[in-house]
Amino acid sequence: MKVKTRTEELTEIRTFWKKQIEGLQESGLPQVEYCRKHTLIPHRFTYWK
Repeated sequence: MKVKTRTEELTEIRTFWKKQIEGLQESGLPQVEYCRKHTLIPHRFTYWK
């Protein structure tokens, strides 16, 4: 089993949030509603946005 480096972990996290931000833009929903629907924490979403 390969252990992930910190760089690999950060890359995965950034990729996750990039997809969420794109999802928000495509959805047309307000950010709070998008977060509720996808069980995301709104202030974390704002941080990554």
